Amino acid sequence: RTDLDKLVIDIETNGTIDAEEAVRTAADITSDQLSVFGDFTHRDRGAAKPANNGVDPVLLRPIDDL
Repeated sequence: RTDLDKLVIDIETNGTIDAEEAVRTAADITSDQLSVFGDFTHRDRGAAKPANNGVDPVLLRPIDDL
């Protein structure tokens, strides 16, 4: 499915840390584990703009728009 527009995460803790700190720690651990594949720390978080590369813009339009 590709029509999903949100991610819902239920966080349960035993009270030793709050939910925000648990998510932050989990994100840090995930980032550390994925760092073996490349450096993800300096990526631009903005929307990526696809390169045109001289391709006719009509060919890049979604089917629904045609």
